[in-house]
Amino acid sequence: AIDAGGRASPHILDILQPVLERLGQVYPSLDAYLQNIRESSSSVHPWNDFWERYYRSDVEILRDGTVTLRTSRAAVEEEMIVNATINTDVLLPVIKAPTLILQAGQGTRQPNWFVLPQEEAKRVHGLIKGSILEKIPDGNHYTIIYSEIFTRKVLDFLAARSTE
Repeated sequence: AIDAGGRASPHILDILQPVLERLGQVYPSLDAYLQNIRESSSSVHPWNDFWERYYRSDVEILRDGTVTLRTSRAAVEEEMIVNATINTDVLLPVIKAPTLILQAGQGTRQPNWFVLPQEEAKRVHGLIKGSILEKIPDGNHYTIIYSEIFTRKVLDFLAARSTE
């Protein structure tokens, strides 16, 4: 699990608000959309080729040149409802597969806004027998995948499983 898998953080709506506001919007052009994203995401992650490709892949360019997101608002809302109501106390102990839980060490949008807070990460770890919990100190929910520590922990976890 990469910085998720437990009960929803009390700040989850604050963290996701810019994303939710974009769903269903129509932008005058791809450039206008990308400029909006650059501005709204600057406090979350640095703008680079990876993020530009990511955001470009999530849009549909309409015949008139306007742009909208491919992601369905209804699907996101349904996922949020499921995540808010699912009983992880029952579900997580059933997991038998080797599980690596990676928790971001930096808040997202604000220093204390975590998608998977430390207490919840520890609770999830306790519910999944044999799981490994690793905190990635140099990443937030979005930038955790850039961390060399993240890469090393994932590769070590996979290498240990390949010898089992």
